[in-house]
Amino acid sequence: SFLALALGTGNDGADGKTLEESLSFLTAGKAFTYKKAVMIQTSKDMPEFGSKTAFSFNIASVGIDAFVNEMTNKTKSFLPGNFYKLWVNISALFYETKYPLGPMEVKLYDKNKDCFQSFNEPLLFCLLGASGKRTYGSGHKILPGEENFCMARQIPLHTKIQSLSAFKDGSHIGKPFTHLAFVSKMSIFYDRPVLLQIDGEVAALDKASFPLTMELVDFHVKKIIK
Repeated sequence: SFLALALGTGNDGADGKTLEESLSFLTAGKAFTYKKAVMIQTSKDMPEFGSKTAFSFNIASVGIDAFVNEMTNKTKSFLPGNFYKLWVNISALFYETKYPLGPMEVKLYDKNKDCFQSFNEPLLFCLLGASGKRTYGSGHKILPGEENFCMARQIPLHTKIQSLSAFKDGSHIGKPFTHLAFVSKMSIFYDRPVLLQIDGEVAALDKASFPLTMELVDFHVKKIIK
């Protein structure tokens, strides 16, 4: 059984808004149910998660948003406050200096495990949610519809801050630099260093970490009855 805790930056998928609220649910009434999760598997161990396999109960992603999480986590370790929005803007300017983009091959699979779409181009990020209609980064409407997959293509520097702000209110739908879909599984092939975030916690990946897969799975969990 699992209880989603509010540990990572902007972990909007937690059962409670704070760690204390989440832990209080342990004494509440419970019923068993199934809950969708994203299983992430890399080609080498992730020291940050102690395995090649990890699970997300909200959103898992690769790219600039993981960098935003990492820098926000580092900043709030010595300064109080919410620095997520600040780091979104800073990252828009400097992310590609730290992590130069290269072609990222992404394959999307349906519930029958058939590949129905693929991409091979520089991407700012790609992500998979346990379902659609999910937020992260303290309210960013990254998956405002039924789609649980989203990716963002490389954006010219002079429009990047304005373009990335569209992910806050969900207005990125239909923009030429984004693509959304409903998928059961995706695979990623990449030959450069990049960051992975899982419910706000970050791991560093390199060429040996790929191919990487993210796949929807069912978990037998305790549902809180308030």
